[in-house]
Amino acid sequence: MAHPTYLLVIIALSIAYGSIAIIQDIKKREVANWINFSFIISLLSVLAFESVFESKAAIFISGLLALGIYFGLANLFYYGKIFAGGDAKLLIGLGIAVVSLEPNLSLANFFSTSFSFLINIFFIGAIYGIIWAISLFCLNKEKKKIARPIWKNKKIFLWIILFLAAGIISYFAGSVFLFVLLASLIALIILMPFLKSIEECCLVKSIPIENLREGDWITSPLSIKFKGKIRKILPRWDGLSINEIKMINSSKKLKKIKIKEGIPFTPALLAAFIAYLLVGNLLEFIILLI
Repeated sequence: MAHPTYLLVIIALSIAYGSIAIIQDIKKREVANWINFSFIISLLSVLAFESVFESKAAIFISGLLALGIYFGLANLFYYGKIFAGGDAKLLIGLGIAVVSLEPNLSLANFFSTSFSFLINIFFIGAIYGIIWAISLFCLNKEKKKIARPIWKNKKIFLWIILFLAAGIISYFAGSVFLFVLLASLIALIILMPFLKSIEECCLVKSIPIENLREGDWITSPLSIKFKGKIRKILPRWDGLSINEIKMINSSKKLKKIKIKEGIPFTPALLAAFIAYLLVGNLLEFIILLI
């Protein structure tokens, strides 16, 4: 059984670093590497100390295993254009923390814990994203006129009918989990066009080129004359590099440039961690309430 102080330190570190990450993410739309890296190093240091204190090498080994698995997941989400770099690194730290809270170090519990945490992330993340998008829409009243209609493709109605029918069948068949899953898919299909319109009308802004920062997302390709040659700068998921910003700043024609801001996702990650502390798998908890 893990020492109570050890568990409290893991939880305190996670909430403290998660809160710092949220503040920076909301202010600057980025999370500095020093925050995430020092969080991960601090967690592994606590695990190493507890491993020596309890004379159980498995405690530290489980932390290293979590580091490897969540590093792989973080890269999958980053290159899959689901998480930004700062979010992906914070996921690694919180993933190590979640696994470290599990008193039973069996491999089955290791993966069960991680699965529950990831379910919480996707469930809370979806609700959080929708609330954030609706808030942006309401706060930008002058931009409502450029929001596209929610449904443009008639095929969307067919998918809704199919999922709805399957959901009703699964509910009466006693599969509440499948019913909740299909209901979520229907909501996602309905909301995707709306969320896309929010992205286009509320997350794009024009800023002076001297205010560009590394990692900013440009909305369209640029052709810049730099050192006597025409250089093309393309929109990329990892954003502008320092060298590309230098090229843009050297331009005499450009004064402002359009960039796209992301939604700060760190609050959803920390909320998923806290939900795990309180109820474990949030989706299973909701299903039990139903």
